[in-house]
Amino acid sequence: MTSKELGWLGQMLDELKADLIVTGKDYDKYSRQEHRMALSFRLLASAAVEQYVEDRCKAAARHGLNRLPKGQPTRTGHSLTLWYLIKRDKGVIPLNAAEVPKAADFLNAVHAAYENTVNKTHGMDDKDLRALVIPLGLPETDIDGVLCAMLKDLSNERNKAAHRLINRAKSMTEPIEEWNKIQAILYLLKDLDAALDRAATNS
Repeated sequence: MTSKELGWLGQMLDELKADLIVTGKDYDKYSRQEHRMALSFRLLASAAVEQYVEDRCKAAARHGLNRLPKGQPTRTGHSLTLWYLIKRDKGVIPLNAAEVPKAADFLNAVHAAYENTVNKTHGMDDKDLRALVIPLGLPETDIDGVLCAMLKDLSNERNKAAHRLINRAKSMTEPIEEWNKIQAILYLLKDLDAALDRAATNS
């Protein structure tokens, strides 16, 4: 089942495409304004992807931790507890799910520490993604290498557009190529979304 965060991202990207991506011309016929609109799409779409990942990770953390007091162990709950205790370098490390502390104050502290980590994220490249999803208990096999490479490329391209004036026309590519890159990322995010749900729901 698609998360509400992924549904929001798909809708937002469709709106940005409708507003900013012009199609139907030869690549050398697009105006300077149309190329600048495509660059705006790159920046705003990248921001939307970053917001999705951050919001989705926060929601997964909350869900995984909330199940613990109900006697429903989750991979995310156990993993976040380990992450928190190791980060603090204090407390007994729970080696199995049955040993995970379930006191409300403790779980609230774990969640607050994780949210603070998420809020400190700036940009969303491959390293940022791993730093957010690994504490949630995602196995390495659920972190798509192709997605990581795409996020790294998008981050580099976003930084170029954000920190210097770019003449996109020199790339000799149509504005729709900006959308194609984002669409490919959106497709792979569906698998990540499902993996986050599995980790937050199952032990």
